[in-house]
Formats: sequence, C-alpha cells, structure tokens
Amino acid sequence: MKKNYFLSMLALTALTVGFASCNNDDEANGTAGKSATLTISVKAPDSRATSTTAPSASDDATISNYTVFVFNDLGVLENRVNGTAATMQITGVTTKAKDVYVIANASNLATAIPATVNSKSRLEAWVGDLNGDASQLTNRWAAGKNDAALTFNASNEATATATLKFISARITLKIEPMADYTLTPTDNRSLKLKSVAILNAGGATKLFSTSLIPSAAERTAASFAGKPYYAGITMPTPDMANVPTDYTVASFLKDDISTVDKADFTGKYFYHYSFENAASAPTMYPTIVVIEGEYDGKAIYYPVHLASYQTFDTGTTGSISSNGVERGNSYDITIKLTGKAKFEDGGTYPGETGGDDDPTDDPAEDGKINISISINNWIPQLLVKEF
Repeated sequence: MKKNYFLSMLALTALTVGFASCNNDDEANGTAGKSATLTISVKAPDSRATSTTAPSASDDATISNYTVFVFNDLGVLENRVNGTAATMQITGVTTKAKDVYVIANASNLATAIPATVNSKSRLEAWVGDLNGDASQLTNRWAAGKNDAALTFNASNEATATATLKFISARITLKIEPMADYTLTPTDNRSLKLKSVAILNAGGATKLFSTSLIPSAAERTAASFAGKPYYAGITMPTPDMANVPTDYTVASFLKDDISTVDKADFTGKYFYHYSFENAASAPTMYPTIVVIEGEYDGKAIYYPVHLASYQTFDTGTTGSISSNGVERGNSYDITIKLTGKAKFEDGGTYPGETGGDDDPTDDPAEDGKINISISINNWIPQLLVKEF
C-alpha cells in the first residue's frame, strides 16, 4: 500500500469572512444576537502516489471539507459549522464575535476535535498526532484564523481576512544514482538501494499557537497518546549515536525502492510529511531524510539533516533556517550519488560509495554526495546533496 502522497496547492489561501447583522429590537436594548454571513473561498490539495511529476506549488483542487469555529470576546465558542461548499451562511453568531478559526481538509475532525473543545483556549491547547488523529496521509490539513479581531461598524457589519496554511511540511526526494549503479547487483560487493525513509519526523503539533511544537507538559495536558518523533525505519543503538527515547517506527514514513523505481530514477519523486522540528544539532534529533542501502552485507545510508548545520551544493536555491522544519514549507531535495557502486579490488566498507554507517551523526563531507534543496511555498526549498 502506498504510504506517500504528492500534493501541491496555493500554500497561503486568503479566507474572507464577512458578518452582516440584521437590525431588530434587541439592538435598542443593547443586546447581541444577530445573524451573520460567513463567506469562504479556498483551494485545497490534490493527493497523489509517488509521482513522475515534479513538486509544484500551484496544482489546485477544490476543498473537500472545512470547519469554522467562531469565538466571542470571552473566548467562548458561539458556533461551530462544517461545510463543503465554496460559500456558506452561518447563523447563531452575534456582534460579540471576535475570532474566526478555520480548519480545512480534516475529514475526521468531528472525532479528532470533539464538541468538548468549546473554547478558544481549548482549541489552542489541542495537540494533533501525525500517526493518529492528525494523520496527513490522505488529507493535508490547512488551518488559519482572522488576522485581526472582528469589529462591527454602525451598520452592525464586520469583515475579516484569515490566511490558511498547511499544518505539516512536505518533504520530496529525487535520487540520481552513480553511473555504475546496476538494477540487480549480483553480489554483496555492489550497492543496493533499498528504501527512502524519514527519521525523527515531528509527531506532535498544535494548530493555533505562537509555539506550534508542544512541550512534554502540553502533550500530557492534552492527553496526547502518540510520540513526539516517528521514523520510517528502526534506529538501533549503539549503532546509531543520536536516537530519541520517545520515538516509534511508522511505516508511512518509509517507501521501498521498487524494481520499477531502480530501473529508472529519472523523474521519480518520493513524498512524505512531517510536523515541525526545530532541532539545531544532531544530538537534538533533527528530521532526517535518508536513503537506506546495503553494501558488503552491511547497512549503508545517505542522510540529509533538515537543520541549519546541513550544507548543500554551491548554487542551491535554499537552506534550512534556524527554525528547522517549518509547516507550510516544501523541502524539495535532490541527492546525487557520485561515488562508485562497486568495490574496487582490495576495497573495504564503505568503499567509494560515499555512504555512512550512522545517518544520525553529523553529516560528513567526502565529495561523493551532492545535495541540493529548494524551500518554497507549498512553500518549495530546492536542496541538492552529492555523495
């Protein structure tokens, strides 16, 4: 079963919210309780399997669903409405309405965020699980709120604009193998590329907060049942030096390199998704994109650390900021293998492959791997690394 998907959309989508309250006798009495109209115009993602299509930020599709939360000036929920149409009229809100929060493309939201989440503080404290209630496998969630508090004019009308953003980061990988790489190596002395995986993917996120990565205390308070990190493959210790204690293997973060893929890497892209990870050193468990292989009967890896210390090719169009992996970014990576796929006579592991036995360690620069990256609005970042 495919565990990775391709999508692209306008990463930042304007959401216009208009409230027009009607005149009635309650206005003279100074009470609120007037109907309102909420107009939404959004474009949502289109999901694909591992694709021959290059990453794009402008491949749009109609939104599948959305939920609108309207809170008053005390942070109390006035109304929660689900919709699928491009426009929708909402009743049951008043001129005390202050904040409008929107979550799009979350088909399981009724169970993920139950009716007990009935205040702004509770919604802002909610923590989603990449391997559970906030899975991004088939639906890429987007979220946003009005940029400024609603204010009503003398005619009891108010408008607001909110900006929607993907709640995950997209990671794409394109592989360019070395010239002597063969589809079906006949012995252990030839490199065999086995899979593409993500290590230390951010597993927990908040939807609406200035600090989107929840602390351990916040995860506990939210009854978070998942893990702060997920990985596509097992990270054995002590073979790997920097392994978090709080991680679990998640198959959706690994894609086997099939015979078809190995036959022709040209135009093949692997897609995965992760929540935020602000690690700035290998010991802080950064998100890592890795090609897993086998050479001389041993595991061999080609890692790219999505952290500010990772270096990329001269002329690459992006770099990782000090914030590490950020939501709404597309990290579009190309790994070029420039070493040799076969042992030279008398050679020893890892030969001239340019690979490493520990993908979690500080990436070494040996001239046999070339990595480029482009970080853009999804937001794509084109990163190239040569091994």
